[in-house]
Amino acid sequence: MRRERMRRGKMKRMVGLRVAKENIHQVNVLPKVFVVVAVLLLLIGAAMWMRFASVGQAVKTPPIIDLDVTASDGVDTSVFSSATFTMRLSKENTVHKYDVEFSDTDKGFTQYVVRDITQLAKGVEVTTVLPVAQGLLNSQLSEQKIFLNDDVIADLLLELEGSEMMLTNLNYVSPGAAVVSMLDKTKKEVAGNLLDVKSAEDLVYYFKVTSKNGKMPQNVSAKWKDGAVLSNTEFVKESDEVKSGEMVMKFSGKMQKEMPRILVLTVTVDDVVTSFNYYFAVDGVFFVQKAMDGLPNVLISKDETGKGYIAEVNVTGKSLQGFALPCGSAGIGQLKKSNEIVAVYGYDVGKSRVQQWRANVPSDLDVVSAGGGYAVRLKDSVSVLQIWSSCLDISAKLVVLQKGWNLIGVQGYEIKTVEQLKKEEVPLSIQGVYMVGSEVLLADSAELLPGRAYWVYVG
Repeated sequence: MRRERMRRGKMKRMVGLRVAKENIHQVNVLPKVFVVVAVLLLLIGAAMWMRFASVGQAVKTPPIIDLDVTASDGVDTSVFSSATFTMRLSKENTVHKYDVEFSDTDKGFTQYVVRDITQLAKGVEVTTVLPVAQGLLNSQLSEQKIFLNDDVIADLLLELEGSEMMLTNLNYVSPGAAVVSMLDKTKKEVAGNLLDVKSAEDLVYYFKVTSKNGKMPQNVSAKWKDGAVLSNTEFVKESDEVKSGEMVMKFSGKMQKEMPRILVLTVTVDDVVTSFNYYFAVDGVFFVQKAMDGLPNVLISKDETGKGYIAEVNVTGKSLQGFALPCGSAGIGQLKKSNEIVAVYGYDVGKSRVQQWRANVPSDLDVVSAGGGYAVRLKDSVSVLQIWSSCLDISAKLVVLQKGWNLIGVQGYEIKTVEQLKKEEVPLSIQGVYMVGSEVLLADSAELLPGRAYWVYVG
């Protein structure tokens, strides 16, 4: 009996212990669940806070820069990975919109990528926007000119100093400057400034004149570059709209046979004077420069096919004379009367030395090419030396300069000024321009003519 009571007591204690353990387990479940849930909520909250905090710190609205209003502006590439800028390009009236992205490379460079987003900004669906320019800059290679359209005039200058990228409009004009669009007789806009016309036709063109600040032009006048004045019937006001600040001028007239001319349009807005040159090629002749003061006679015209061009430079006199080809190239030994040439001289800027050609002797100059400047000395028996070349393109080309002395010629039919040359060569510093045969330093307003050779010193 006693043993049975002891056995029953032990069983009760075991049951009690099991019940106690079960009760303890049931009581501890809820606190553990609450702890787990609380920890999860804290972790999620912390993650969300860090996410929003990091987004707020890293993502900033990229700056938008109007490079037609301000000539230049800077972007801190340590803060912004991109920027948007708008500007008119050289020889264009349309405003373009661009996106430029910045990123650092593991080699210590800052990479830039420029894309034209003009069509995207207008809502046009574009599948891919390819870069129009890209490259690398660092403290040593800190500047880069960028060409945003197909002409030879640089549009944008990028300069890196530390983390700041400076964007400069190389064709910036003051807000009061004029904007001119040329229209044909059907009022359709004419691209460029070259017009190929016939001497027999009655010409009618319109010039739509506005300004960057929207103000009405104070004065619009036109004259021929040779000094001839247009009559009141040849250049008249067609209409004006004060509200839009737009004035339309009408030009009409005829050209003389094979006599190309340059029309100079001058516009004044807010006392700011802007000039525009329009080139009229007549009967296939694009440029004529008569020989004067020992300088060559120059002619640029269409070839017999009508698809190409011929550049002809006629050198006269016995003294050393400078010349340049407006386009194409010519082998010196193949020229007519080449046996009457004493010598032809060029200049190798890379080696900083004079090149020369002489008949029947070893020479380091065999070909004269557009873009280079040259000088020739003729024998006494030669009155005229004809140098000609053929080409498919007579548009202006960029003059490529290097530090030191450069012997150059102007390519194409357009007349440049020293000031325009200096703008093209930014960031190089042109310290002097001289015409071959003259020791006179040319002023910024001096004209550089096709067919003539010039010394240019770059510091």
